[in-house]
Amino acid sequence: MAARGLSQAALSQNEGLTFMDESDSCKRISTSNSLPEEMLIPNTSETHEISTSNPKAVVSENKVIGQETSLEPFTNLPHSLTMQVESPEGSASMDTESQAENSSPDRIVEDIENAGLNDSEIPFPAEYEKFWKVVEDNPQDFTGWTYLLQYVEQENHILAARRAFDHFLSHYPYCYGYWKKYADLERRHNNLTEADEVFRQGLQAIPLSVDLWLHYINFLKETLDSNNPESDAKIKSVFEHAVLAAGTDFRSDRLWETYINWENDRGNLEEVTAIYDRILGIPTQLYSHHFQRFRDHVQNHLPKDLISPEDFINLRQELASTNEHFDNDGSPRNDLAAKIDINDPARIVSEIENMRHRIIEVRQEIYNHNENEVSRRWAFEEGVSIFKNGK
Repeated sequence: MAARGLSQAALSQNEGLTFMDESDSCKRISTSNSLPEEMLIPNTSETHEISTSNPKAVVSENKVIGQETSLEPFTNLPHSLTMQVESPEGSASMDTESQAENSSPDRIVEDIENAGLNDSEIPFPAEYEKFWKVVEDNPQDFTGWTYLLQYVEQENHILAARRAFDHFLSHYPYCYGYWKKYADLERRHNNLTEADEVFRQGLQAIPLSVDLWLHYINFLKETLDSNNPESDAKIKSVFEHAVLAAGTDFRSDRLWETYINWENDRGNLEEVTAIYDRILGIPTQLYSHHFQRFRDHVQNHLPKDLISPEDFINLRQELASTNEHFDNDGSPRNDLAAKIDINDPARIVSEIENMRHRIIEVRQEIYNHNENEVSRRWAFEEGVSIFKNGK
């Protein structure tokens, strides 16, 4: 079928995909697959409010719409983070004119540590006001914002960076790459709680951003304690939020693949099958690739490890009925349990292969229907891609 050929071509183009350059300008976020409001975690009743006339930037605590799934990391948010950034004019200790023009960021940090100053007393970088004045006078000057953000990153000044990023993202919340830059800056200063909060704020603004979800998940993988049993539960709940919010996007394949690989690495084969059962029914760009990987998943493992014990027993009973494996009284044999205890090795192999065939066959019907849906959407999605890329 034409769609299958197109999907294979798309796979060859998408193999080895990496995240887009975070310095890219604002991405257009597709709203063609808009989700119900309750699925677009957390709500916006208390947003990242910033007044350009007030030099204090406050990140208020996120509120989450109650969901039946009650996924942990978005229902137990950290205490609200208040980041107060005094204007250079508002404190004598921030008088930039008193700094030597050739003072390096490292020297400033060293002097601050020796003096025992707290965050609110750290002088802003010498050139900060020059860049700030440009965007303060014209908040629509995107180039001016990029110069300001590049400068605060270069100076590695956390309070100046917070003030700049908070104000910028209040004007341009859909620029996912800058949410990541902001979170990375907090992380470099070992502010993991603040970095986590920045990611949450970004995902509240653009819940359909697959890239930002993946960045956040990687952040959790790298920072959570792997020896803590609650860490896996937290990561899994974020995966679930991610696929609920962005998993129906036509180009959400990397998100699903990452979820599958994560469960595979933990040996959760039954969970992997359950994820495939979901993605095989969603029209995505690499739909045929998912089905091929599912077939490999089934062929490389025993059926009893791939599905629940109840489904395994029901499947054996179904196959036994088909093959007329009955006792003399007409009832199914008692060997239809989770473990195969038949003495004939050839029969064991035959039963396993029959079960594998049936597991794939059931999903083949779902895949065929999904292929038709992809065919109907392909031209539209390609048009959207061309429009986004400006080609």
